[in-house]
Amino acid sequence: MAEESKENRDPEQAWFWTPEWQQMEKEADEDIAAGRVESFESGEAFLDVLDRHARAYDAKKALNDTEASLSEAFISAWKIAEEKVQGLPHPTGRTRRPRKAKPTEPMG
Repeated sequence: MAEESKENRDPEQAWFWTPEWQQMEKEADEDIAAGRVESFESGEAFLDVLDRHARAYDAKKALNDTEASLSEAFISAWKIAEEKVQGLPHPTGRTRRPRKAKPTEPMG
């Protein structure tokens, strides 16, 4: 974006010239140049698409929240189950002992 001389800038629009805002302007220009834009015939058409995107976002967020809750519930249940079996006789007659953590191996 062509930079305006500092003397000619309106002080009330200083936010526009911040590095953060200029980065967003650059990204917007790149999106426009790459065709990653959408045009609408009316404000109502725009709001309809925006509403669909919002519902999709809300559904995805709800799914992620549900998955996180289920993961937390599973971990809690697992910990409770492990606490309950500690010290109980093993079906083979051995005493159950706490498991030692296995060292993690690097992936790859």
